[in-house]
Order: sequence, then structure tokens, then C-alpha cells
Amino acid sequence: MTNPRPKLPPDIVLPVNQPLPKPPGMEWWIRHIANQGGTPEEMPIRTREWLEAECLRVANREIEVRGQLVHVRIRRLYPAWSGPNWEVAEFVPPLPPIAEKMARIAISILTGTYALA
Repeated sequence: MTNPRPKLPPDIVLPVNQPLPKPPGMEWWIRHIANQGGTPEEMPIRTREWLEAECLRVANREIEVRGQLVHVRIRRLYPAWSGPNWEVAEFVPPLPPIAEKMARIAISILTGTYALA
């Protein structure tokens, strides 16, 4: 029985007596992060009712909320067909601050995934 040797990372070859290459600047990182979201055409469009029901389902799964929510209201931020264009407006009944924060964090995944029709 032989133990396979772990793969070693490739050798990094740096030029001798030359300065190191500059790391990417802040503008590069901003463009890189902005381009990872995809285009608005790739984002599935959903109705307000569907999004509110999905937000309710996701938020009620959080341990801090424990199924206390009855309804989640959302509001439009931007016109339709413009990518992520909605946010949570209100929880019914109102949640304690820590539960509201955890519910908003859980719902943030939906905000970046679906657009409001």
C-alpha cells in the first residue's frame, strides 16, 4: 500500500533583479466584483406574490425567527428589467432587532437571485 504524495503547488518563477509586478488596483477589484453579478437578462423575473411567499419561507427557517412571521412585504427599488430591483419593506408582525437582522441576511440571497416583475 503506497501513500500518494500530495501535489505540490507549481513553482513560482520571478525575474531576477527585477521589481515585483504591481498587484491589481482598487479600480480593477471594483470592475471584477461588478462583473460577477451577471447581466440583468440572466436574472429570473418573479411576481411580487411569489417573492413575498419565498421570503416568508426563507425567513421562517432562521432559528431566531422560529416561524413567527405571518407576512413579508417587499418594495420595488428600480424599474422592472434592471437586475436586483427590490428589498424587504416590512415584516408582519415586527421582529426583535436581532431576528430581523438574521431574516434580512437570509433573504439577501433571494434579492441577488430574482428580479421583481
